[in-house]
Amino acid sequence: MNKEILEEKVYYYTDVIEDPKKLVEAIENDNKDPWGEWMACSGQEYVYGTDKTIGLSADANEKDKYIYNTLQKAFDDVARDYAAAHGITEEPKLFPMYPIKKYQAGTFMGAHFDQQEGDDRLKVSFVMYLNDDYEGGEISFTIASPDGVLQNSSPDPDFAKAEINKNYTFAVKPKAGSIIVFPPSPPYHHTAHLVKSGEKIMVPQHWIH
Repeated sequence: MNKEILEEKVYYYTDVIEDPKKLVEAIENDNKDPWGEWMACSGQEYVYGTDKTIGLSADANEKDKYIYNTLQKAFDDVARDYAAAHGITEEPKLFPMYPIKKYQAGTFMGAHFDQQEGDDRLKVSFVMYLNDDYEGGEISFTIASPDGVLQNSSPDPDFAKAEINKNYTFAVKPKAGSIIVFPPSPPYHHTAHLVKSGEKIMVPQHWIH
């Protein structure tokens, strides 16, 4: 596992999964948990792509256990390292389920922070990226004022245009098997940029109070 500090509270970890392709294949071949339509939670009729949720039931087979345990270990390792770096002494408390989400080509998620919908249980945000065989799909951060108001206009969904306008603070093109960690509150607005071709597969997770 390697770590890059992008900002005081934004860490980017690579090589957190030994074989991302094997994990993706296992998830794709899992018929127990069907894919469904992934829509915006704000009531807007915007479809990002598809999603499914991975849990560990009493009748889990070896493949189910492999998927769940691989996700759990990666998030736990990263959470413990991040906690140690920031003086957090409590044990990581993560959601016990793992939502797998696929951005389809032509979709993006505009600048937001994760507590924006009012969920103040969220303590730390994580996003795992399972593949990188797609075009676009960068994540950028636009540091806002503490009250949550963006200092500049939101970055363009197309990262190539956002680069020209320079209205973001820093950005990453995620690698397969990586996790980015950041606070869920202002001033940490982030944008999931336009996926131009292919599918971007990611797993959001949170440390909760």
